[in-house]
Amino acid sequence: TPMARACRRSAKALVALVVALSVAAETTQRQLITFSHVATRRGSSSSDDAATFESEYVSSAILLDPGRVVLSDPDQTPLAMPEDATWWLRGIALEVIDGETNASVPLTEVYVHHVAIYDGSKGADLCGGADLDSKDSLWDVGAEARGTRTFFPAPYGYFVNRTGSQAAWSANVHLIRTSGGVPNVKRCIECACAAGGGSEACCPDGALCPGMDGYSSMAARGGPSPRGAQRAYRLRYVVRWDPHAEDGGAAAPGGGGGRTPAETKRKSPTETLLPLTYRTLDVASCQLEFNVPAVCPWSYRHAGTTAGSFAIDGLSLVGTGRSYPFDFLLDDAASLPAHCVATRSWTTTWAEDDGVLVFGKGHLHVGALNMTLARVERDGSETELCTVVPRYGRSLVSTGVVDDDDDPVGVPGDELGYVVGISNCDDAFAARPALRRGDVLRVTARYRAQPWYDGVMGLFDVAVGPPRAEPYR
Repeated sequence: TPMARACRRSAKALVALVVALSVAAETTQRQLITFSHVATRRGSSSSDDAATFESEYVSSAILLDPGRVVLSDPDQTPLAMPEDATWWLRGIALEVIDGETNASVPLTEVYVHHVAIYDGSKGADLCGGADLDSKDSLWDVGAEARGTRTFFPAPYGYFVNRTGSQAAWSANVHLIRTSGGVPNVKRCIECACAAGGGSEACCPDGALCPGMDGYSSMAARGGPSPRGAQRAYRLRYVVRWDPHAEDGGAAAPGGGGGRTPAETKRKSPTETLLPLTYRTLDVASCQLEFNVPAVCPWSYRHAGTTAGSFAIDGLSLVGTGRSYPFDFLLDDAASLPAHCVATRSWTTTWAEDDGVLVFGKGHLHVGALNMTLARVERDGSETELCTVVPRYGRSLVSTGVVDDDDDPVGVPGDELGYVVGISNCDDAFAARPALRRGDVLRVTARYRAQPWYDGVMGLFDVAVGPPRAEPYR
């Protein structure tokens, strides 16, 4: 009857509404991450180049089951920082640790896709495109965090005024647990998209890696993973900083990284430090990510094969069968044919004030060979300013060692096949090369095209100091 059909339609509509509301509720349930102050210590070195204080912070427990992604919203991830009203940032170091033992966690267990830090100001990106939720970060680091030196040499620092726009610091934390039986680690850490390629947009908060039970698409939140129990992890970071005030200042409320009145500095930073402008150049024209297709032949590493100075025993014809970064047998970088190298460049004009180059670092993914910052001269030639080179890890805990889930166990800081560090520009910028308004800069990243690499990045950070000799007051 018409009434019965109407009732059935109403019932279907009600069911659809309930399902939609359930999905919406699941989508909005984020794992909130908070940070707390652990301790503030004197700088570990007596060198004039050392920071006065080192403040350590640690996150709340980050629960990850096998194949799970956490991608925090910076608007909901406030970052603890020194609570002095004004201070100088000299450096940052961070890593993922075990939530119970505080031991360093290898990238083979939890992959650090990136951690982006926001200081509440306009951010560092030169073209305003490399953002998340219309926010642009100041500083970013990824899997290379443990092995990349990020410290501003004396007499320079990044000036922080927490009474103004820099009052609210926050973070975008993107971690992926790849232990526990993830079937294809490469697709997982590259944030594989169902339609091909890779992008951060395809592994949002709560997603599961491809191939995991409950996976439908990395672009949607996955269901509960039956492959293993959740484990707790934490993000630990150390802020190296100098006070701005000449005296010690008051103790920070709640022990948030301030100082007691008795603590004094060997010399006032107002007499020694110069302010830095921090900017990021993106080879992907501020789109953050790009894909590198395979051009040259490649093969899997299998039992009995050797590359460089290490051999892995017990692997099958497809390596571990899980596509870890070390599963691929590749040509040595020095002998790689030119046509097997993919390049990506971006050119921009420096529109800031004149200054000198003080610090530079890069962010690159697995597959990267190097990245160069150059000035383009009037005749079209390039003057190289700095080239940063990734360092690839060479160690498992021991040959053939696996954990309870049959996962290879990497050595934290030297995980086999992963990018575990990137050289910086300390030597290249030691003479403080000039950078003038109107200079044309070009940044170029070079990646292997053997095999393929999806969702990769090429970010080059520069810190520029004033050309004058007198300190900031």
